[in-house]
Amino acid sequence: METTFDYLRTYATLLGTRILETYPPLQSTKDAVAPRIATLLRKAPLPGNTEAERFDNAVRKTFSVSKEEMQRPEAEQQKTQGDRPAKKL
Repeated sequence: METTFDYLRTYATLLGTRILETYPPLQSTKDAVAPRIATLLRKAPLPGNTEAERFDNAVRKTFSVSKEEMQRPEAEQQKTQGDRPAKKL
């Protein structure tokens, strides 16, 4: 073997088995979910989401154009392009 990659590729199964025997998982997918998890979940929207909504509302007020009217040209362009994939940057 010449590289670490070769070593890991050759012995991956044996290493994985030994690691699981030495360090068994602390939680199983069959275990009940801890009640404390509910306190860790975020109920309020992230600050970025509220900022994005404010920006979207400000843009709509400024331009007085509906979202559908703004998306219409893009939809028409997609229809004219047909099944061709979009250009990659």
